[in-house]
Amino acid sequence: MSSKDEYSKVLRQREYVHKYAMSAKGRKKRAKYAREHSRSKASRASRQKYYAIHKEHIKAYNVKKRKDPAYRKKLYEAQQRYNSKPNNKIKIAARRALYRAIKTGKIVKQDCKCGSTKSGGHHCDYNKKLDVIWFCAQCHKDWHMKNNIKP
Repeated sequence: MSSKDEYSKVLRQREYVHKYAMSAKGRKKRAKYAREHSRSKASRASRQKYYAIHKEHIKAYNVKKRKDPAYRKKLYEAQQRYNSKPNNKIKIAARRALYRAIKTGKIVKQDCKCGSTKSGGHHCDYNKKLDVIWFCAQCHKDWHMKNNIKP
């Protein structure tokens, strides 16, 4: 077989795979695989292991990426989109008010109910800017799961 025939064979195979992947059956199969493998403990452990081995390389890559003007522009645009939404403006104002109150000493940052010192303020109502519940990351996640509210 000539190299041209081999190349056309490879293209036909890719086209077949692409058609299958884009079909409903292919999408369902990929989604099922992703659900089963993306959040499993094994995949998290393998990601942690990979990060431990390649830590320096990953950090160097991220430092380089953050300095890239195109990447910085993309981040800036995403932040502007978030800040411009009316619902988010209330959230931002509440977070800023809480930050200023902590900095000026009007509010003292408290520990989480579980005893963790790494806590953050959770606003149940963003209109009550200084009325917060103090949670660590895990308790905050648990609270949202219990109350069925998206963070």
